[in-house]
Amino acid sequence: MVQDVFLKVWQKRDQLPGIEKFEGWLFTIARNHILNTLRNKSAEQSFSEDLLQYFKETTNLPEQQLLLKESEQLISRAAAQLPEQQKKVFLLSRGQGMSHEEIARELGLSKLTIKTHMHMALKSMRLYIEKHGGGALLVLCILNLYLPVANQ
Repeated sequence: MVQDVFLKVWQKRDQLPGIEKFEGWLFTIARNHILNTLRNKSAEQSFSEDLLQYFKETTNLPEQQLLLKESEQLISRAAAQLPEQQKKVFLLSRGQGMSHEEIARELGLSKLTIKTHMHMALKSMRLYIEKHGGGALLVLCILNLYLPVANQ
């Protein structure tokens, strides 16, 4: 991933003189690349299973338990700020493990409407988490949000 980020920097080298805060620019490129890679990999069943196994093995560590608790609280705060319909869809999907089709039947809406609400909810929550979470907490929250998406 580091090589990919440096390749992106090299490809945009003509823009470098106009960048005022290089560190922030580099951080944004790196963060976006990591999130895109994780999002793409999370769709792969074997990666999701390996990642879930890793978290199961490390949840007994006190610092992991604290990080997990903080990430759950941050996700709860992010969900609380959603519009009511998006919140319902998110909670049915992630809280109760319902598919988009099941949620559509439950709420009397189309599957496409549910998919749109879920997309908007995840986007809003990701922005909230990026603003209010940092470092490992941000990554853990994003993983908690996106890992169940592979099952949809």
